[in-house]
Amino acid sequence: MKWSLYNFIIRNGSDYLLYNSLTNELMACVGGINSLLNEYKNNMDGLKQIHSELYNYLDAQKFIVSDETDEAKQFIEHQKATDTSNDSLRIIINPTLDCNLRCWYCYEKHREGSTIHNDVDLAIKTFIKKEIEDKSLKSLSLSFFGGEPLMHFRKQVLPLILYTKELCITHKVKLKCSFTTNAVLLTPNVTELLANTKLEYHFQVPFDGDRDFHDSIKKHPNGTGTYDTVLQNVKYAASKGFAFTIRCNYTDKNILSFKKAIDDLSNIDSKENLVFSLQRIWQEEDSSELDNKEKEMLLYLRNKGLTKPTEYKGIFQCYADKENCIVINYNGDIYKCTANDFLPEKKEGILNSNGVITYNSLYEKRMKAKYALKPCLECNILPICMICTQKRLKMINEEKCIYIKEKDKPDIIRDHIRRIYKETDIT
Repeated sequence: MKWSLYNFIIRNGSDYLLYNSLTNELMACVGGINSLLNEYKNNMDGLKQIHSELYNYLDAQKFIVSDETDEAKQFIEHQKATDTSNDSLRIIINPTLDCNLRCWYCYEKHREGSTIHNDVDLAIKTFIKKEIEDKSLKSLSLSFFGGEPLMHFRKQVLPLILYTKELCITHKVKLKCSFTTNAVLLTPNVTELLANTKLEYHFQVPFDGDRDFHDSIKKHPNGTGTYDTVLQNVKYAASKGFAFTIRCNYTDKNILSFKKAIDDLSNIDSKENLVFSLQRIWQEEDSSELDNKEKEMLLYLRNKGLTKPTEYKGIFQCYADKENCIVINYNGDIYKCTANDFLPEKKEGILNSNGVITYNSLYEKRMKAKYALKPCLECNILPICMICTQKRLKMINEEKCIYIKEKDKPDIIRDHIRRIYKETDIT
């Protein structure tokens, strides 16, 4: 037997914890156990002779594995089986890359007047039909991104939802829909049209602070703010049972102003449909002062009763890393990640008129970066690594990880354990 590749020992106060990033097993190391593990982790037979009870426990909890076991290979095979499953499919569609607002931090290159033409619309419907009819799908997630997806709601989005709904009813596939939208166009009329479809909807809506901060960033071409419009639209849609993630895009200057925005949003009967997510905008440098302000905001949410326990299963994977998730641009170009400016040279394939996707070499590189990088295969936190393939593409020729340093791993493990074992006091 040998010490698992995915074992990690971290200090916890005056004691230690043994954690396995593959199994999520956790063991307190007290009474000199840590010293024994460090002394014998390369000699499990020796440990068995002097402490058979500990050896048997390590074996039962998979902290040790057989000498022949290739744990990295087993993990990758498991992930591939999950990624290529025909049970589920997520399709993200950009109906347009145009937008009704212009936020200074947006990474996208807006295409004024961009829209799905009839040939691409037909290709999308053909693709959806083939996927539903040819595979044993149990669930389909239809998401709308952009640009601002509600700009073409009646002409493109709603007809596509209704088309997909009928196919899913016929083939007994569960359908749920989602939007990433600034919610300016999520009017009560649009909400009613969606409610009439009797489907499950989730919206991610960004806020940029309280009214003053938000209106200084998200405003109409004539300069008027959008805060009150968005606030009322979200409240109305939430009252109809739609779920919302309120994305709080924060900087050091605006983060504490979200207290007022949270008060405004939580002052509704249907606040159980709201989840708040604090997200530092990508141009803002991190700092200990900003971290403290974020903790203050999280405590404020908790005291307001607005933090919800989420099921955390321990293995993180970005949606873009899954083979059963694609992004279809308005012109039929295929991408994997929405954190993208959707330039033609970054596309990973194209949707043909017959509903079949032809992938290119960039897609092949992404898949290689996902499973075959030397630093990843040798890393003891691979199963919980949050570095997506978009970033791993930059590591294809690297011998070491360029994102995570060894000295940072204990903190990553501690944070991970806190999320799984919510009652565990990790110091």
